[in-house]
Amino acid sequence: MNAIDAGRNELARLGLHLGTRHPNVIDSTPVQDEDSTIFYDYWTFNRPTVIKTSETGRLLEATVYDPTTTDDEQAITVAGEAACREYVRQAVAWKSEDADRIRQDTAHAHIMARVTELAEDNPTLTTWALAHAPIVDIDTEDLTLTLTDLNGDPMIDLHTSSIAGGGWARLHGHALDELDNIIASPDFSRLPHMMGIRRESLTAFLTTLSDDLDKIHYDAMHAPGVPTLAQAIKAATRAQPTTEAAARATQRSSIPPEMLGKIAPHLGTQAFTTRPMQWVPTPTIYEAEGRSL
Repeated sequence: MNAIDAGRNELARLGLHLGTRHPNVIDSTPVQDEDSTIFYDYWTFNRPTVIKTSETGRLLEATVYDPTTTDDEQAITVAGEAACREYVRQAVAWKSEDADRIRQDTAHAHIMARVTELAEDNPTLTTWALAHAPIVDIDTEDLTLTLTDLNGDPMIDLHTSSIAGGGWARLHGHALDELDNIIASPDFSRLPHMMGIRRESLTAFLTTLSDDLDKIHYDAMHAPGVPTLAQAIKAATRAQPTTEAAARATQRSSIPPEMLGKIAPHLGTQAFTTRPMQWVPTPTIYEAEGRSL
């Protein structure tokens, strides 16, 4: 087995699978040095992550980049096998079904609490809100809230994205657009009738709820039980010294009795040469596509 396959197999064994090429990277082909391999096509916590493995597949280093900037000083590096393994474990847990369920339950609970609060002073809105719970669809990048009419049919989606921001909406059967544009459109005029609510009340309700989606998504992404990047870095940092201390203890136990009390031979660490990230500036999503997805 060659070094590239050994590294890929070890990462797959830990649950981290090959992703897409990193944005702004010219060539994502793995680079092999004398005794290490560097991968440019893995992602953790929705961030491009450069991973270095040994010739036998052991994890040596993981560097996490911010995809919204070309400033390499924003990168975070985790070094050491134990630290990297713990970091990968946290990253895999972040994408797990358990984490998805926690995010879903948290977002749904927060949305229902907010809907109930907004409907308190409007009996008609209260009746609708209690009878037709919104449909919540959340992942690590997006949150979409689907509201239904009095018959339970989809009426309008409210949408926020960690990439494009909030304030988006979509009438059933229509394209995604800014909520303000949809409220001003002729097609919106039928919604108050579909819900049995005055237009002014519905407009205020949708606008306020839409404004809240960013925070609801953030709270769901940071709900108890869901790992975060900051927590993963801390856990990785804690994991490495513990293992190194154990290694030093093992090393000392192997020193001949006649050498105890003397200066132990120095065991140097090999330096690993990495290829610099090749970033190519690209326009932001708003410059490239305007205010649209």
